Amino acid sequence: MAKTDPRARVTLLEGELSRLQKELAILDRQWARKHLLAAFGLVALPALYFGTLYAVIVLLCTPALVATQAYLIGVRRSECRELIEEARREIAHLRTVLAAAPQAA
Repeated sequence: MAKTDPRARVTLLEGELSRLQKELAILDRQWARKHLLAAFGLVALPALYFGTLYAVIVLLCTPALVATQAYLIGVRRSECRELIEEARREIAHLRTVLAAAPQAA
């Protein structure tokens, strides 16, 4: 298996870094709006029409829903940050390899 050209690898990693930064911006916006899911608790008012049990179920499930969303977004944000740092380290390493490599004539 042939080695990948470092220049091509840097280009690919820069594209991936750009994509990850955009994804992180989206995740940050979702993180800022995670509390809006608590509005699901308003469904408890119409649920009272069907009985207090349904309203209680809705009120108990709403915090679980918000917490689940916060957990999933938080994990993905953390993972995205780690991938960004890994890509930056690899780009820096490849650039030092390219700088140290003798120039082909």
